[in-house]
Amino acid sequence: GHTNEVWTVAVTPDGQRLVSGGKDRTVRLWSLTPKPAVPTVPAWRYFRPVFSPDGARLLTYAQTNWRGAAAVWTTTNFATREGTVPGFPRGFAPDSRHLLFLGDDGRSVRWREIASGNVARTIELAGAPTNLFAGELVLAGDARSLVCPDETGLFWRWSTEDGRLLNQWRDDELAGHFATAFAAAQRPNRLLRSHAASRTGRWLALGPFGTYTGLLVDFETGRAARLRGHRDDLAGLAFSHDERLLASGSVDGTIRLWHVADGRSLAELPGHLESVEAVAFSPDGQTLASVNPGIEVTFWHLPTRRELVRLAHPEAGYHVTFSPDGRRLALSATAGNLETDTDRVEVWEVR
Repeated sequence: GHTNEVWTVAVTPDGQRLVSGGKDRTVRLWSLTPKPAVPTVPAWRYFRPVFSPDGARLLTYAQTNWRGAAAVWTTTNFATREGTVPGFPRGFAPDSRHLLFLGDDGRSVRWREIASGNVARTIELAGAPTNLFAGELVLAGDARSLVCPDETGLFWRWSTEDGRLLNQWRDDELAGHFATAFAAAQRPNRLLRSHAASRTGRWLALGPFGTYTGLLVDFETGRAARLRGHRDDLAGLAFSHDERLLASGSVDGTIRLWHVADGRSLAELPGHLESVEAVAFSPDGQTLASVNPGIEVTFWHLPTRRELVRLAHPEAGYHVTFSPDGRRLALSATAGNLETDTDRVEVWEVR
């Protein structure tokens, strides 16, 4: 993209392209036509599409009567499924050729083959308790580690390659929220409004329900910064590829950028009129995508903190992610009611 400020943009009369010019003395032409590369593929709204670490595959999810299945597509040919595996994998394994599942005992990780679904490896998680809350398990961007809390609010971080316990972390205030949730008559399905792990897994961002304040955890030091400034829950969280920036989207309609090293608030990006449910950094750190479900998708130029383009999309869903090479954007979308099921994943060519 542009390497300096974007000064002007214009849309072609047919609405198919956008022209931008900037301080870097270049003019760039952008396609505004979404290209659904996975047409009408059922994709459950509770799970986001996931690119493999090497970018060669895309993982989507479908469900019928709460019975799920994962579909894997090669990014060179989205018309054909490479494999369909029953259940809910947590993502790709580090080798991009297997899917990671939590074991039936909740204390191990299984590597399953994409084509057959057979278990290739079972990794025991060292010291894992019997009360892990799998609903909040999150994989690092490189898939080499995972983080999962137990019901007491203690967060455990393990290697997905050999099961080593890497770190633990606990916050008394957050643990109190966990205790209140489990004391209720009905067992909770979720404890956090949002969460995200950085590429290497060193950093974890959390958006608890009802607090309007996020947490940014450094597993290496055990310290956590509180992210204050939003006026409602943090609905979407994402780290930049270099782990220097964190973006948070909120129900209050704003996006905030944070300095990962110390949790400082760097900027607020206003503009959405309703909840920002998902945010995603391009791998080069130049662009941020944000989603206002049922309304629009917006792209931001991060060096200048300015809005690059806003695309109306009445069928936009709740999830967005860039491919590792930055050439594609996977967006969940729905042709029906946003409160029911997202029914497809669109893959846009963005570079």
